[in-house]
Amino acid sequence: MITDTSDYSKYIQFSNFKSFIHSQYLLTQILTEASWSTIAFDYCWKNPDYYAGVVLLFIFMHFIFVTVIGTLLKGIFWEIYFTVGDSIDIIQG
Repeated sequence: MITDTSDYSKYIQFSNFKSFIHSQYLLTQILTEASWSTIAFDYCWKNPDYYAGVVLLFIFMHFIFVTVIGTLLKGIFWEIYFTVGDSIDIIQG
């Protein structure tokens, strides 16, 4: 929890979609779950009328990222498992 406003200001400068770099930084924070709740709080603070929409946006992006990355990693491990299994079968003859 951030209690000092000077500490909070370092999160505010990156919590925007105004440039490609900042948006990639923000999406990476959501993906890795590194203080992304602070950024979601910042958006809710800036847009109090759209609180539910902002929260749903961040939860939806997090769900999509976790699903896509999880699926890719499972596919990679599955392919490695079968490749190693085939190699062992070839070696054993």
